[in-house]
Amino acid sequence: METPAFPGAATGGDLAVQLPSGYLPSLGDIDHIAADSAVYSDDELDELDRDLGIQPRKRAKRTVPRRDTLPPALAKKMGDANMLFVTQDLQGAAQLLLEIIREAPHVASPYHTLGLIYEQLGHQQQALQVFVLAAHFTPRDVDMWRRLAMMAEELEETDLAVHCLTRLLRMESNDTEALRHRTMLYERVGNVKRALEGYRLLYQKVPDDPDVVKRYCHCLFTVDKSHNAVRILNEYVESARKRLPSQDAAGDDARAAVWDFTVINMLCELLMQMKDFKAALSLIDETIALKITLYLPIELTIRRGLCQLCCEAPDANDDDRADTEACISRIFDLDPGEYAALYIDVGDMYYYMEMPDKALAVLSCLETVPEYDNADLWIRLARCYKDLPDGDEQALRYAESVVEEHPSDIESRMIMSEVFRERGDSDKAIAALKGVDEEQQFDHGSPDEHVTHRRGMTLPIDMTSLSMMHQAAKLCFDERRYDDVVSACYDRLSRTLNAVVSRRDFRLEKRAAATGSDDAKQVHMRIRSIPPLLLDPLFLETLTILCSSLALVGRVDHASTLLKQTLRFEWPPLSFWANALRCVAVDVFMHRGDYARACSQATVFLIDGQDPRPAIAFLNLVQRMGYPERYRRYLERALVKWPSCPVLRAAHAHYFVMKKTYGRAVRGYLRALEASPDPCSDHLVLFTGLAFLHRAMSPSVANRHYYVMRAFEMLFEYKKRKPNAAHPLYNLARAFHTIGINHLAERLYKETLSLSSKLSRPARRADREACVDMMFPLSSTRPAASEAKIARAAAFNLSLLYRRSGRLELASSLLHQYICF
Repeated sequence: METPAFPGAATGGDLAVQLPSGYLPSLGDIDHIAADSAVYSDDELDELDRDLGIQPRKRAKRTVPRRDTLPPALAKKMGDANMLFVTQDLQGAAQLLLEIIREAPHVASPYHTLGLIYEQLGHQQQALQVFVLAAHFTPRDVDMWRRLAMMAEELEETDLAVHCLTRLLRMESNDTEALRHRTMLYERVGNVKRALEGYRLLYQKVPDDPDVVKRYCHCLFTVDKSHNAVRILNEYVESARKRLPSQDAAGDDARAAVWDFTVINMLCELLMQMKDFKAALSLIDETIALKITLYLPIELTIRRGLCQLCCEAPDANDDDRADTEACISRIFDLDPGEYAALYIDVGDMYYYMEMPDKALAVLSCLETVPEYDNADLWIRLARCYKDLPDGDEQALRYAESVVEEHPSDIESRMIMSEVFRERGDSDKAIAALKGVDEEQQFDHGSPDEHVTHRRGMTLPIDMTSLSMMHQAAKLCFDERRYDDVVSACYDRLSRTLNAVVSRRDFRLEKRAAATGSDDAKQVHMRIRSIPPLLLDPLFLETLTILCSSLALVGRVDHASTLLKQTLRFEWPPLSFWANALRCVAVDVFMHRGDYARACSQATVFLIDGQDPRPAIAFLNLVQRMGYPERYRRYLERALVKWPSCPVLRAAHAHYFVMKKTYGRAVRGYLRALEASPDPCSDHLVLFTGLAFLHRAMSPSVANRHYYVMRAFEMLFEYKKRKPNAAHPLYNLARAFHTIGINHLAERLYKETLSLSSKLSRPARRADREACVDMMFPLSSTRPAASEAKIARAAAFNLSLLYRRSGRLELASSLLHQYICF
């Protein structure tokens, strides 16, 4: 049957009403309808204007009575139109309805009937527009707004559907289904903020609804609020424990409706991401004990295996390990396209447990799924190949693929840099890290927890870009490209410190103003709250490298400014890189003549530090101070205050070594040994042995043999503590050489050369060039390879023994191999 034509059925007809970009149609689009404003109430007009985006005008009160019913003549026409509609004379009915609308455009019933005609003819969009007009003429009709929301959603008019549900909820605030429907629409269009608010209201109304809990927690997870999601899921599980009927009182379906497996799976996934594997395993074991189903869902079975893997004791038996592997291996029974997220979770967990080969076997399955064969998968594969013995080529290939698609990806560039560095190509390693500018680094990825301080301070750096900056700085420093270190790090690190210090000074001024006190104690109050980024060892190491590089390129003033800003904070004790930064400060301040600051920082790590490296480096540095008597007085005052500090005792003994008063030096080292913990006593054993040896060689010693025996006792003890190092052998050889036992000295020198050749690269010109000690860049130098330096010293001393015994050819060969350029 041919569809009858009637006015408005086609575009451009009498009732071709078009919706604008907003929620509601414009009444002005219906040109032939006379909008008699006198028939509307003021409230209706204001409400219509607001919905149409028109600013309501101030109007005087109208005395015209409200008319929402048809006059008798039009009521008769309306009856005739309804009769024509029932008899399927749609064209005649439409003509009558249009006449009624022209004469009474404020009445909703003609619009209802006209909308039904559009629906019957299949013109759903026009029907929706007419029904919207009818709904605005009857704004309190709840059923009409509900029907409009359903129609708008079917026609993919999401904004209009949300508007209709909002009007409905204004009248029926307890309608949970309408609230759920609107919240799901918000989530569908990506309005996460309003979706979260809607799910929060739903959770307050129906906290035991598993669908609400799942959707609410999914939204929380998308905005990085996993802790809140875990709290809500735990509340649901706790409520489910109380509501769960017994196995005799209800069937499995009723019990499964309460103990929802999807909720359990979500909670386990979040707990595993938070590394709380014991809680996840306990929850899965509880699910098994409830015996709700005969078999545990496969997702929970796999997650149970992963939790067992992470909680597995080192002495676990083979049966437990086989059970764990059997649970995890079921992942290969699942379709990668359907369970891609689970494949990624299993691969990430294997990588977290340092099993890159198994992670690679799982993640490689996703390469067959086109929608998941992307940069996110490639970077995971690059990580796994990087940790495999022969996987550098594949790691480089996948990392380059990621960089081609995302040039600002930092992690892939770091992997490329590590591969090039291990190959010995430092230029390519540094170039791989220079392909990302600052804005790309800052905008890359999700914001890290260190970027914004909890007090509202935003730092111009995050942990990802810091890792890349650290790697570039370390590579450039090792290659002695100090200008490149400064250009890569100075600007951003200085701005970071300026932001932190400015925030700190602002808080000091604010607190001083609040208390009304300007005294020195109030102004110089210490602020202990440091952003977590500045406490990270990576940041401190990068800052140490930068300050050393600044000092080496002649920008000592800039290094001093950075160090003053950094050392205004109270760093935690026993931090290696904090002490290393203090060592740089001691060196820089001392060479600028600021001895007060240098001694202040030296005292901090001498008293608090347990790592011997900063202390020993400081002992070597004070020999170049040029103020030995002033240094002695400083040490004696410090020893009165901290008499049990082994480093101060050793520094005091060191002073007497410089003064060649070896008897007092021996006593000082022995006291330092008594007070020193085991990790710090190795160097003290060596110093004590050398002090005994120097004392034995003094012309005025009374019991020379006693001191010689004690010297060799200490030197052999040091060799016992350092069995795989060359310098204990060298010290012993030099001691035998000093007292004239040349055959033992010659044998030990040869052992030193043999061991040094195994521990270091062949002696080359680059190895013999001096490179800078990072902690004391201006005062001390060390060889690029310490074993090579020991080998050269041993070779030179051995050549002296050869010359004395007349073996000139051996001496010449030795010098040519190790000493001559």
